[in-house]
Amino acid sequence: MINGATEKSNFDRRENLYVTVYNMDGTTHSSLEFIDTKQGNFFTQWTAPTDSGLYIVMFQYRDSKASQILYVEEEFDYEYNNADLSRT
Repeated sequence: MINGATEKSNFDRRENLYVTVYNMDGTTHSSLEFIDTKQGNFFTQWTAPTDSGLYIVMFQYRDSKASQILYVEEEFDYEYNNADLSRT
């Protein structure tokens, strides 16, 4: 799940946002294109990589880019509780 907020100078305008997930060999795993709200908030879900390993996530908004390395574990044993799944 990807969520956050952008700083907006013009609140009645919506902007495109892009996320690309790359495999460690440089090939594209998945690409997302979505828009923020009038207030600048954004939220999207996507199917994360299922194979264990390292991935690079690139986020692009206007002329700005940010990237992060994502590590997918071989075995995922975390159990979510009600507070984790709450939308409030």
